[in-house]
Amino acid sequence: MKIKSRVLTRSDEFGVESHDSIAWAFEVHLKQPDPGTYHAAILYGNEEAPEEIDFYTQAEPLASDSPVYVWQPQTQETSARQ
Repeated sequence: MKIKSRVLTRSDEFGVESHDSIAWAFEVHLKQPDPGTYHAAILYGNEEAPEEIDFYTQAEPLASDSPVYVWQPQTQETSARQ
């Protein structure tokens, strides 16, 4: 069972783009440019060394929604889900 650590968004309580944590995740963990197509993500584990990051196109995904992009550092692989 994965333990959720943090929900990542395109904004924080100060407004849009004041802190884009999805862009931060791409820069720090995925080491690739942020495509700008994801509006929410769930980081599992420690922020310094996450076990997995699931990305969603919805700004507020439901528990029943599946991620469209999954990143796992142990394999340094990503997978797109349909």
